Amino acid sequence: MIQKDTFEWTAAKEQAARLVAEGVLTEAQIGKAAGVLRCQVQRWKRNPAFAERVRFILAELGEVSRQRSIGRREVRMEAIQERWFMLRKAIAEREGDLATVDMAALLKAALDHEKQAAIESGQWTEKREVGGAAPMIRLVEVVRPAKPGEACTVERSPSAY
Repeated sequence: MIQKDTFEWTAAKEQAARLVAEGVLTEAQIGKAAGVLRCQVQRWKRNPAFAERVRFILAELGEVSRQRSIGRREVRMEAIQERWFMLRKAIAEREGDLATVDMAALLKAALDHEKQAAIESGQWTEKREVGGAAPMIRLVEVVRPAKPGEACTVERSPSAY
């Protein structure tokens, strides 16, 4: 029997390639869905044309994900807005109890969300000093744990502040 060099695509192979790319099912489950045995799926996976199709589908799925989910700025902004409303509601419910750690955490989370929203909308800039004095140097001490029977060691190295 002469073996063909070309990989002829069928509906079963296409379905198997898509399922392999999704990465959810086992080879046996993919085989069952495509109407073939697990060993056939394994053979297909070793074929360069099949592997290339799986890579293409993965890229396609990644692009769809970027277009439809958190990869889109509008979706992220909407999620930030929803969480911000929930945080503001929780803060309002605890307004009389500003001394609690829970309230401090809520306020910090709200501020972090506001910062993230400003970053996402292009309204946030970091202020940096240009020129001026050289950066301050601080001494960093690192204590290295000792091996049994040895003393601890301390290393000192300068670090930009």
